[in-house]
Amino acid sequence: MTAPIQDFARPPAGTVYPGAVAALVLGEGRFIRDIRQLIASFAEALRTDGVMLDYLVVVFATLHPQVRALHFVWRSDRREIAERAVGWNYTEQYYRSPFFPIHQGTHDVIRRRLADPNTPRDFGVLWDLDAEGFSDYLIASQKFSNPQRIPGAVSISTHLPGGFTDEMLSRFLASQALVAPLIDSHLSERIASTLLDVYVGPNAGQRILAGAIRRGDGETIPAAICFADLRSFTTLSDRLPRQELLELLNAFFECVVDSIHAHGGEVLKFIGDAVLAIFRASPGHEKDASRAALASAQRIFLNANELNPQRKAAGKESIEFGMAIHFGEVMYGNIGSNDRLDFTVIGPAVNVCSRIQGLCGRLDRSLLLSKSLIVTAECQDEVDDMGAHELKGVSSEVHIFAPRAFRN
Repeated sequence: MTAPIQDFARPPAGTVYPGAVAALVLGEGRFIRDIRQLIASFAEALRTDGVMLDYLVVVFATLHPQVRALHFVWRSDRREIAERAVGWNYTEQYYRSPFFPIHQGTHDVIRRRLADPNTPRDFGVLWDLDAEGFSDYLIASQKFSNPQRIPGAVSISTHLPGGFTDEMLSRFLASQALVAPLIDSHLSERIASTLLDVYVGPNAGQRILAGAIRRGDGETIPAAICFADLRSFTTLSDRLPRQELLELLNAFFECVVDSIHAHGGEVLKFIGDAVLAIFRASPGHEKDASRAALASAQRIFLNANELNPQRKAAGKESIEFGMAIHFGEVMYGNIGSNDRLDFTVIGPAVNVCSRIQGLCGRLDRSLLLSKSLIVTAECQDEVDDMGAHELKGVSSEVHIFAPRAFRN
């Protein structure tokens, strides 16, 4: 394989220039917890060491279903970091950027002397830098400890008349290699946090990272519990092609999850074709949690009603589901075996909510509520009384209500 192009040669591996960057890496840099602060400190240290940059960009790929990469931008005239997330759609702007050959592995270091009118303006960003009066530009790949991770990149630009000196660029590239392990550490932590947010939810993810990792770690909390279940899933599973079934499931989950998050709820689990979520109630604010759960449910059904005509016109299955909301105490924490844990909620209240949802079809209602939810939400005048019902695994009958706004 041909070696990546280097428009400016990197100094020999292990080259260390004494100065502010070395002091940052060996000293306070190890204790900086915010990657934006670390990048700003790195830029300031470079200037202290004589690398007269005015613009620094750090880019790295991340692991997130909606975000492909993160961009961090530092400017000398603002002395603050701007963070931008880049989605998975590859735009024309990306293909015309220097990040593309860096990510492809064809180039390792790209340098464009903008002070020289004969320097090719072969990347879109160079025209923008020209317009702002920058005189020089260099971008270098940033490799990480995990070889499977897509390389990142660090770029610098300057207003210095005539551009960077060779001494400045050599010092920058050596400094980049020196600070790389610190950035790598922040990146690994950011990815771990992001993946936990995606797979177990932000609140549970923060608790896990904070050390709540032992089986049995948890607490008893009051909450409005929501359980939503796609209707006729077994029949649909037999009838629909795999891809259509997955598309329907994802459309249903998106309908439910987006609304729950928007109203402050926490999605804890996908159970086959069902969703379990909670709205935590702080002491004295039980009504707020219950009302938020009801508002979320209303938005969920509105979302589905808006989508279903479009889905029908496209020949797709409608999103049809039943939902229940109950208020009670749950145990929120780790359960499982010694080496395979799940962070979720358990307890009689969760079982009651699931059983209530199972009555949606029989009672011909899309949304059912328990009496405890009605009491805490103070919405007795907004519901129909559906009577008391025996629920499997529940010792006493449970009084059930249905919002009038959700009559089938």
